[in-house]
Amino acid sequence: MLLALVVPVLANGLRALGIVLLGHHLGSAEAAAADHLIYGWIFFSVVIALLVLAGLPFRQDGQADPPMLPRAAGTIAAGPAIPAGLVLVTGLVGPALAMLLAQASAAPVVSRAAALAEPQGCATSPQGLLCEDVPVAARVLVFAPRVTWSSVVAARQGLAGQDDEAMTFNLADTRANWHVRQSPGSGTAVAVAAWLGGQPAGDGMRSRAVQGWNSLMGGAGQPVVAVVVLQAPAPRSTAEQRQQRRLMAAVLAAQADGLSAAAAVASRPR
Repeated sequence: MLLALVVPVLANGLRALGIVLLGHHLGSAEAAAADHLIYGWIFFSVVIALLVLAGLPFRQDGQADPPMLPRAAGTIAAGPAIPAGLVLVTGLVGPALAMLLAQASAAPVVSRAAALAEPQGCATSPQGLLCEDVPVAARVLVFAPRVTWSSVVAARQGLAGQDDEAMTFNLADTRANWHVRQSPGSGTAVAVAAWLGGQPAGDGMRSRAVQGWNSLMGGAGQPVVAVVVLQAPAPRSTAEQRQQRRLMAAVLAAQADGLSAAAAVASRPR
């Protein structure tokens, strides 16, 4: 019993270490696939098998089975039928719900360019903004009301990129929760944020539960994801990298009554 409590925790630490190493040597996309397939299924199956082997010496095969009490004929007939019926119902309901969620996840996503509010020192350009000769552009993705939150998370991760060695920071206010990622050696910075039901949304249990209910029943709005891309030259020093981050922070701060407000409105129930 002690091994059953300790070994899975240690094994999960090894799993996390393995994902970090795979992300460093193979790239994040390959590491994510390995996480779910190898570590999620095979790795923990091996861990459980080892725990079973460790417990085999403690089995008690020599004890006689307790005597069975006589049952009425009706009880004997109904006994196996009840669990069999529960298994059948569960087997039918699970795939039906999965099919509904899969159909909702396949709903089309509307992607369009978005206007950006101008912070001080920036000017409007055909692509969006021009801030200190650095172009900044934005797009908004509007999902179907019944899409699952897993699809929203996948879109956010795809827009932000999956470089595990990138520099990241968050900028949060009452209108948006921006997550910014800048790859090492690159001046390109990407900021993403999501909204649901008129409010900023993260990837936690609340967003998943609310959108899970929407996926099944419909109702409280639809997910919206915004992405802001700043394409600066590769920084030649740490000071230049900091300046690029300050520029991105200034652009995002100016969107409280601009892009952030528009995305929040688009995510509200219609």
